[in-house]
Amino acid sequence: EESKMHRRRPQTAGPSRSTTNSRPNVGELPNVKTLLKQRPQTAKARRSSPSPRRDTSPFQKRSSSQSPEREPLPQSWEDTAQMCGISVSGLERIFEAKCQDLVLLPSANREDRFFEVLQKNCDHQVLALANAGIGPIGGATLARVLHEEKCIVGDLDLSGNLIRDAGAEALVALLRSSPTLTRLDLRSNDIGPAGGEALFHALIGNTVLKELDLGSPSGVNRNHIGVRPGDKLAEALMTNSTLSLLSLVGNGLGAESMAFVHQGLCHNTNLRVLDLSANNIRDEGAGVLCAAVSSAGIETLSLSRNMIGRVGATCVAGVLTTNMLLANLDLADNLIGAKGCTQISQALSDNTLLQSLNLERNQIGPEGASALSVALQRNRSVAVLQLGHNDIFDRGAMELALALQGNTTLAKLGLSNNKIADEGTERLAGVLSYNQYLRTLNLDANRIGDTGGGALGDALARNGTLLALYLRNNRLHDAAGERIVHGLRANSTLTCLDLTWNDLNYSNSTTIARIVADNLALHKDGAAQRYRKELERLKEEAPKLTVRLNELAKEMALVAEHERATAMCREEQQRVEDASAAHALELNRQIERVKEEEMRTESAVYAKTSELQSAKNNFEAKSTNFRRRHERVIEQRQSAEKKLASLQNDLFNLQEEQAAKRAALQEELAAQKLALEKAKNNAETQRTRLETMKAEEEAAKPVEPSKAAKPGPDSKAVPGRPGTTGKTGPGNVGRPSGAPPVPVGKPTRPTSAKPTTRPRK
Repeated sequence: EESKMHRRRPQTAGPSRSTTNSRPNVGELPNVKTLLKQRPQTAKARRSSPSPRRDTSPFQKRSSSQSPEREPLPQSWEDTAQMCGISVSGLERIFEAKCQDLVLLPSANREDRFFEVLQKNCDHQVLALANAGIGPIGGATLARVLHEEKCIVGDLDLSGNLIRDAGAEALVALLRSSPTLTRLDLRSNDIGPAGGEALFHALIGNTVLKELDLGSPSGVNRNHIGVRPGDKLAEALMTNSTLSLLSLVGNGLGAESMAFVHQGLCHNTNLRVLDLSANNIRDEGAGVLCAAVSSAGIETLSLSRNMIGRVGATCVAGVLTTNMLLANLDLADNLIGAKGCTQISQALSDNTLLQSLNLERNQIGPEGASALSVALQRNRSVAVLQLGHNDIFDRGAMELALALQGNTTLAKLGLSNNKIADEGTERLAGVLSYNQYLRTLNLDANRIGDTGGGALGDALARNGTLLALYLRNNRLHDAAGERIVHGLRANSTLTCLDLTWNDLNYSNSTTIARIVADNLALHKDGAAQRYRKELERLKEEAPKLTVRLNELAKEMALVAEHERATAMCREEQQRVEDASAAHALELNRQIERVKEEEMRTESAVYAKTSELQSAKNNFEAKSTNFRRRHERVIEQRQSAEKKLASLQNDLFNLQEEQAAKRAALQEELAAQKLALEKAKNNAETQRTRLETMKAEEEAAKPVEPSKAAKPGPDSKAVPGRPGTTGKTGPGNVGRPSGAPPVPVGKPTRPTSAKPTTRPRK
């Protein structure tokens, strides 16, 4: 671009102009305000300089060999500003704001390019700044300039920029104040929910804008309004009475937003074109939308790439049955299948208003093509039918050829990418031989060979109405090329024939191109004659048209009467609605009072309930404590009873044990007494025996007189025993004098006998 720059304006008194246009490093950019103060001399400084005004164009004129069709550019920037409807200072403000958005150094060369773009694209009341690098600051500045200068702009194109939500919100003031803005194009500006909500809110009171495009074609900076502004969209559609075109392509509305669109369309009678493509509304959203479109005034409806499926196709079929204004319908890439196509075909059979139908990429197959063939044999309104990428094969092509035999309205038929081979092509070529209504036939990217291509060439020799035939990317060779050349020699109406990506030799290709070019020239030359014929035909139709006009006048009178009755009904309805609104307001007030009374009652009830609940809680707490104490007393009583029973049982056992011990002791005592008596007796018996034995021993032993003891004073002589003294007893009889005497009395207990213990009481 720098190498193709036009020459600069003549230098004026003041600072010298910089000649460099290289973009500085972003990290080294100084403050933008400083740059604006220190920037090189711009148009404003040059206009204020004392240098004379030049008469040449501000841009370098190219030679006629370089651009022979280029129109002369305006002689000054004032002319450019006048063409745009904005002052030069306003355009400079917009340029400076654009530089701030792009973080660029403002320079004279960039300013020249900006004005050149304006000169090329703008016209009176048309301000086109598409893909101009305008961001939020530039959008806000543009809206402010148009509002402050009260510019007369009817068409504002800002598509392909990056104004975002801030720029969209800044345009709201322009929409509310501009008395001439009828078209606003904001495609691909990265507008989100906030910007969409602001724009929809601005439409509520707007009575000028007729077309609003917020679509997002595939690419960067796509708009993404989403579901959030749905209520504002519904309110805008309900109240706006001038908007006729609304495009919301690719904004992620989803099935949820269709409820708001339905609410708005039920009260809207002015919207004619509605484009909701690529919003993923699915079958449930299609059902909600079609319920409103059936009674709305929509003439063009686009629902492509929405995955509505067979169920959604059934809903659309209902629209074709009830809507009396729908003329163009786009359902491409929705996977409706053969069953969905059958539903639409059945509704199409009785429809008399639909003119264009697009069913590309819907997998309808041969069955769907067969259903459409039956519908086209009865339909008398469809002029354009697009069926590309549906894999209808030869069978589907033959079914459609059967429909073309009796159809008199279809002018354009698209069958590209359908895997049609020679058999189906031959059947279509046979119909083209005598069909006088078809103008365009598209057979690109199929499987047509030399046989089918030759059949089409033969048909061109007999056809006098076909204007365009597309055979791009097929399997045609020189044999088919020669037959096509032969057919074109006898044809003078075909003005477009596309045979690229086919294996034709150079001779056939050049011959075909020359014949088609000659036909195009003849077609242009014969335009006047065709128009005269059409005029004559219309003159012949004039009496019929007069009769029809009279009928229409009567119908219009009936419609006017109906409209008057409808207006009266609306007035009555409005009065009823006002009365209902007043009554509803009074009811609302009463309801509010009742609600307040209920709230007070509820508060009192709540307080009383709280008090009762507290008393209940206290009573329950006391009951719980009493119950626990009672349970503890019962447990203690049961424990005491158990202990008492245990003690009684122990006492009884102890008494039995004591009785048993007493009996045992008594028995033992009796046994001991018996043993003692027996021991006494034994001891007496033994003593007696011992005494007897001793006496016998003493008696047997002789007593020596010398050793006989002299009796003491205390001793007593034993009679018959000399030498003995003391007491005599049984134990001392016969004992020597020196032996200790045996005590007389109770005998000693044997050592072996166990001592008896006294029983314890």
